[in-house]
Amino acid sequence: MMGDLFSAIGGTSDAVLDFIATQLLDPIAVYSEAGEVVYTSPAFLNALQLLEGSDFFADFADKTPVNLVELWQRAMAGDLAAFYLQAKNLHCSLHFSQKLQLMFVRVKPLSAKEIGDRQDLPYAGIEAKWAAFARHSLNLFLEADETGKITYSTPAIEQVLGYTIEQALSFHLLDLIHPQDVNAFDLIYRLWMNGIEPAKNGIECRWKTAANDWVYVYVQRLRVNVESGKRHLILTAYNITDRKLLEADLQASEQKFRSLVLNMPGAAFRCDGSYTMGYISDGIQQVTGYPASDFINDRVRSFLSIVLPADIDLIEASIEAAMQDNHANTLEYRIIHADGSIRWMSEHRQGVFHNGNLLWFDGILLDISDRKRAEAQLRQSIAINHAVISAVPGLVMRLSSDGQILSIYSDESMDAIAPFQDILQDKIGHHLAELLPYPLGEQCMTYIERALKMGEIQVEFRVPKSDRMGEARITVIGKNEVLAIVREITAHRRVRR
Repeated sequence: MMGDLFSAIGGTSDAVLDFIATQLLDPIAVYSEAGEVVYTSPAFLNALQLLEGSDFFADFADKTPVNLVELWQRAMAGDLAAFYLQAKNLHCSLHFSQKLQLMFVRVKPLSAKEIGDRQDLPYAGIEAKWAAFARHSLNLFLEADETGKITYSTPAIEQVLGYTIEQALSFHLLDLIHPQDVNAFDLIYRLWMNGIEPAKNGIECRWKTAANDWVYVYVQRLRVNVESGKRHLILTAYNITDRKLLEADLQASEQKFRSLVLNMPGAAFRCDGSYTMGYISDGIQQVTGYPASDFINDRVRSFLSIVLPADIDLIEASIEAAMQDNHANTLEYRIIHADGSIRWMSEHRQGVFHNGNLLWFDGILLDISDRKRAEAQLRQSIAINHAVISAVPGLVMRLSSDGQILSIYSDESMDAIAPFQDILQDKIGHHLAELLPYPLGEQCMTYIERALKMGEIQVEFRVPKSDRMGEARITVIGKNEVLAIVREITAHRRVRR
């Protein structure tokens, strides 16, 4: 065996003496490039409690959670390959000599102090559990040197990025980072490598997959490992692409919501059962005169404080009813605007419940003051018109310019039209000539033509086949439309005579 070793290292006396002096006294095993045992020192066998002729890799391949084949490949590539063998408290390392084309496996027993110092390292104390977790975790674990070259990867690299472990070991980290994320990742990597913890624990960035797609990955530092004077960084990473897509969808939805809220003629709000506003849109300032910030958590004033006192009971009753079920509610009430005026509000509110308990109300507030004023004016106009019409003794007809009867109101007590009471019924939509006897119908058409030209006329007429007199006032009230007010003036004419 020793002859094989001397032959492997060159066979010269100087080389052999130098090798014996510097290597063979340590616990060491030497392997050929092909993995054949060349030499195993007694100290190595003693430290591992192996018999003469034992093969370290064959004996420990199934006794350690560390993937020895991966370590061999890393060492062959010129990277640091080391691990902690917990069962025997040994630090093990592999080093491949390019010059000699030999693999050197060294073991170093650790003192009690060194063992204590390693309790925070992944392979210390819980080596088997940690290594098993790392290899089977869906999270990716990577190790990289100071240049960013990947020196170790767990099998999760295939699920996360689609690469094999062998492919991963050929990359530098920056080879995989999206160009727009390279600077940010490089900065945080340098900080981590120098033991500096940045404000954020991790970084989100895009990584290239084996299919040349980009996925979002969240990366954190686990620790900095220093072996043989070289720093190595251990990272954990996991795919967050689905979360980023959800965030993008949520952001798009929020933008649509904000656009809707900004352009709606009113204010959107969310409040609790006591009407304390957790959210209220900026449109509330146009509605109430107060900024939205005043109402958030009752910071300056509560919303109920600006409700007209006479309408508070209405709102409280509505809240109590809404808390009994999850039906939407619509109510109208008045508030006192910041300028002191009274404004009408229309509120559409929906409760959000969980297990029968109210979580909050979502609602919309609209200023309906203009509508309320229009409604009041309409009611007033209707009342006035009704009073006027009621006070007119006679017949009121709305007529088109061609003599069509559009509507009729009559005072049935009027003697002057008593002869026509029967024919007043069901004449809406008929021609005026069908209502009035000849020649009064033709006269009325003449009166309508004159009124359309002059705006308004007043004429007197005699009721056919009687001594009764009537008066008609015809007024233009719209395009091609007139109002004819007819009353009896027989008594008035007799008094004048």
